[in-house]
Amino acid sequence: MSGITGMATTFDLPNYAGELFALTAADTPLLSAIGGLTGGGMTSGVEFEWQTNGTPSTTTGFTDMSFALYDKVSTSGLTFRLQSIEVVPDTTTTFPNGVVSITFDDSWQSVYDLARPKMDALGFAGTIYNIVEYIGSGSTRLTLPEMRSLQNFSGWEMGGHSYSAANHGVGFQALTSDVVAKDFQLMRAWLVDNGFTSEHFAYPHGAFGLTSDGVPVDQLAAQYFTSARSIISETIETFAPAMPFRLKSPTGINDGTGLGGIPLTSMTNVGGKLDRCANNGDWLILAMHDIKPTLGAVTDATQISQAGFNTLMDAIASRGIPVLPVGDVLRYYS
Repeated sequence: MSGITGMATTFDLPNYAGELFALTAADTPLLSAIGGLTGGGMTSGVEFEWQTNGTPSTTTGFTDMSFALYDKVSTSGLTFRLQSIEVVPDTTTTFPNGVVSITFDDSWQSVYDLARPKMDALGFAGTIYNIVEYIGSGSTRLTLPEMRSLQNFSGWEMGGHSYSAANHGVGFQALTSDVVAKDFQLMRAWLVDNGFTSEHFAYPHGAFGLTSDGVPVDQLAAQYFTSARSIISETIETFAPAMPFRLKSPTGINDGTGLGGIPLTSMTNVGGKLDRCANNGDWLILAMHDIKPTLGAVTDATQISQAGFNTLMDAIASRGIPVLPVGDVLRYYS
């Protein structure tokens, strides 16, 4: 369909989530009252297309909403449920240029060696979601003194990702609720015992569904942490987060070739995610992993080169977007 970009697949249903583009203040009846579900009819106003890139001509004046649903199997019927429809404020009162949180998963040593110097130079502080059993386990992972240095001298946040490396590997949805709860308990206790004040967590593989015995992982997370980051990235995060245990975050930002994920240029180019953040007052949470010293060493979508990472940091700084750890942003809205 002309003009539609950013298609995705979630729960085996084609879907799109993005921002309205090229809409004038007078053309507000984009959405009709949940047409077809409660007797609402098709709007007689102008129909608009969607885009994920570019700058919207207006962000105000919307009055109506409509949904078009298409069943993949014509004879099976279709049920569509909405958890809620909400009007939420953007960040512009507190952060006129939006705000970015730079997060790193899996306790990679390269974050200390390659990311920290660049971020220190720009006055940026990040969030690391740690796997406890990886700490001090070898030359590619962070040590406990390095974690303390990042928190105490650079203002970074040391959050949780998993206690057990094996549990992280298979994902919490493959485990029973008792095993997941024990992992949460051990993880949070280790963070507290070692002087780390963060109350924030990121799901292994971004998955927050049911454990193997049917308990929602996000409900277990809520017993030990005050937020949890996913890797949902079709839409932006809101203020305050509508679902703080499903914080949205693009992942796989890389400067490799043919690796999938999110190309670095889609972040930094004109009309990309950083421009959207600065222009619309977004909270953009970036999920990153390992940093490689050269582009030739980037072999996976979870990796980015030192030069590519520096380019991303400079692009954030040049737009005047503040960078804060996840917990620091949430404190503005607690």
